Amino acid sequence: MKTEQLEKFLIKDCYELRLEDGLLYSTIFDEELDPIEVLFDSEGCIEINTENLKYITLSTTQLKKLITLIKKAEKIYKNQEDLIDEI
Repeated sequence: MKTEQLEKFLIKDCYELRLEDGLLYSTIFDEELDPIEVLFDSEGCIEINTENLKYITLSTTQLKKLITLIKKAEKIYKNQEDLIDEI
């Protein structure tokens, strides 16, 4: 089984954005297949929850996926701001 298939098997919506209490989150995996919660803020930054981990190891592929998610999150937050400005 390929890594991406295994990740989707472990957590169906990994590497997808989800909205919780007005904030965007996603679950990603490190190279050791540890699930990691990521919070996307509206400033183009992320907060990686490493509370239960001693370290994380990310490949360039995983970093590229994170950058893609950051860009998607920025668009969503921008659209929310635009809608609020119209009200």
